[in-house]
Amino acid sequence: KLKGIGEYTAAAISSFAANEAKAVVDGNVYRVLSRWFGVDEPINSPAGKKLFQTLADEVLDQKNPGQHNQAMMEFGALLCKPKNPDCQICPVREGCNAYQTNRINLLPVKLKTVKIRERYFNYFLIIDENQLLLNKRSINDIWANMYDLPLIENSTYIPVEEVSELPEFKNLFGNQAVIISASPIRKHILTHQRIFAHFIHIQVDTAKINMQPFWFFTSVDALEKLALPKIIHQFLHDFYHLQNVQSQLFFSK
Repeated sequence: KLKGIGEYTAAAISSFAANEAKAVVDGNVYRVLSRWFGVDEPINSPAGKKLFQTLADEVLDQKNPGQHNQAMMEFGALLCKPKNPDCQICPVREGCNAYQTNRINLLPVKLKTVKIRERYFNYFLIIDENQLLLNKRSINDIWANMYDLPLIENSTYIPVEEVSELPEFKNLFGNQAVIISASPIRKHILTHQRIFAHFIHIQVDTAKINMQPFWFFTSVDALEKLALPKIIHQFLHDFYHLQNVQSQLFFSK
């Protein structure tokens, strides 16, 4: 195997250049096979890819694989088109399952792919004696009505040393807030999102914090009563474990 050479390219090269009996399956071939056989298995699913490769292998002209592959691709590109296929002049329409069952516009089936959203969270750990500053999350976002830490979200990664220069940071914590430490980035995978979180321990005069509507201070012992996202729970567990704070009801879970 050569780096960068996938199954499609390998089959195309071997059949066209060496006349080896390798069936090529591209978008055009998927469409032709799906309509001809009436297959509604999604062409971009693992099972679909395997099925259509099997079908392509079965119908391959073993004596003339190169010509066969070229004909299949051109047939799909020129006649059996994605939209407005020329079924009325198609020479094989009588054997086409999709044509006979009036499913031309329904095949092939393709799974919709959901774009993964990447989010960059800068969480702030603020402790006043035994009180921890928390935030109650909105009902309109992930972790609805759960509790996390005050945060500034950015569209891209920002180094920790630059976070304190953000206008949002100065607006929330003033010009005298000091970063004590920061965790390495923690990655949290959700169904359609990837969260990249920094946890930044800052020292700040709590009287000068621009308290937001859903921010509040609570004791460490009270955390057991609150619903925390996994990434928050794990960070606080690790942080207080290192600080030798005993909160067995919360951390023994």
